[in-house]
Amino acid sequence: MFKAVIQGKSGSVRSDIEIDNPEAKRVGLEMTAVREDILTAAIFSRLSYLPAKKFWQILCKLYPELPSRELVTLKNIEFWPYWEHPDEERRSVEPDVFLQFEIGDPKVSVDLLVEVKRFENWTPQSFEQHIDQISGYFSNMGEAFEAGSSLYFLALGGLGNQPEAQIRRLKSHVMKGVKNCDKGEFSKSHIGGTSWKRLTSVIARFIVEWDDKNRLLLNDLIEILNYAGFANRQYFADPDPLKIFQYNTSLLSTLYEKAV
Repeated sequence: MFKAVIQGKSGSVRSDIEIDNPEAKRVGLEMTAVREDILTAAIFSRLSYLPAKKFWQILCKLYPELPSRELVTLKNIEFWPYWEHPDEERRSVEPDVFLQFEIGDPKVSVDLLVEVKRFENWTPQSFEQHIDQISGYFSNMGEAFEAGSSLYFLALGGLGNQPEAQIRRLKSHVMKGVKNCDKGEFSKSHIGGTSWKRLTSVIARFIVEWDDKNRLLLNDLIEILNYAGFANRQYFADPDPLKIFQYNTSLLSTLYEKAV
């Protein structure tokens, strides 16, 4: 489906451009043809198609808070799960992505909540939203949260020009606001965030390192991120971007080194 969007064959998406979005005017209208939910599904569904170990490697590069393990199984991925808020007077919550992994030997369960913001600066991450989502998780998933399990919360995008400072504030606000997180392992170190630029650079690096089979899927991810406005467009000067990413690995290494 996303190939059709990139080639301008999806009128339903193009007609939904956020023309009044001030950041859209700055970066170009083609970037806003990809709305937040579409971008979220396009990126995370493709990541889930990777071998679970490689998906986990990407997540660990993005979020050092996650424990690095060789044995990894992706048990479940769910987009926009509908959870009741523990406060009956509050509305329900819907995290963007809910992932459940088993890692290590012996196996332990790791659950991830991911909250996505479409732009880096225009729509900021909301501490109140994060607190609601984590509270909703424990209220709805508490009985299934086994001893030794861990919950992580990951914010993608919306961290502004000072992401490290924003992540520190995120950790502080969330830990003060979440009240019912005593059913499993959850602490300040389990909260992290990253940028779309960082995700792009990590994927570019793995294109250099991984085999051809997985590289094809990563090429697809880079093409989507480029279309959404997060990749350096000079790497797509050739009409065959796949060819560039498969053979001109020195350029990708340069992109990665500059980003980190």
